[in-house]
Amino acid sequence: MQRYAFRKLTHDDFMLRVQRVDPHFAHHGHSAPRAPRSPLPVLSPLLGFGWFWVVFTLARDPDRIRASLMQGSLPSQHHDVILGTLAAMLAVSGVMILIHGLRCVLRRGPARRSSGGLLAGVLVAGALLHTPGPVRSQILALAEAQTTGAIAATEARLRNLLPGPSQDATLYLSALEP
Repeated sequence: MQRYAFRKLTHDDFMLRVQRVDPHFAHHGHSAPRAPRSPLPVLSPLLGFGWFWVVFTLARDPDRIRASLMQGSLPSQHHDVILGTLAAMLAVSGVMILIHGLRCVLRRGPARRSSGGLLAGVLVAGALLHTPGPVRSQILALAEAQTTGAIAATEARLRNLLPGPSQDATLYLSALEP
């Protein structure tokens, strides 16, 4: 049987162990608790934007949805179910945005940040959808003028780096044009 040597542990031994287990606590102690951070801070605004882009689009033009259902091959008895489901989705979305608004006002910390990001995405989606057509086309024209130069410079660099097929026949299309 082996014999082990026992020694009395000191405060320095304890602090070394704490340093290995939890470096943040060893450095800061109880004075600075860790604030949990959202792992993806861009996810909430993008989710809010996409969610309410769909909601605003559906709520703005119900006649277009009815016309689309009439043109499809779905039997007419299912149209009411689909329209009812879309109406329920709009109602649930309205309630959820109210909940996130209250959560943003009444909570602190990460709950406020995630709801705030979601609300920011909702505001951007609403602003983009309610921007008048001529203003939107002018903004896209300005953006296109800025990006055309960047695309041409990138294309020239690629031609120098990658000899091969001609890039002259390449068409640039914008899906954002009204």
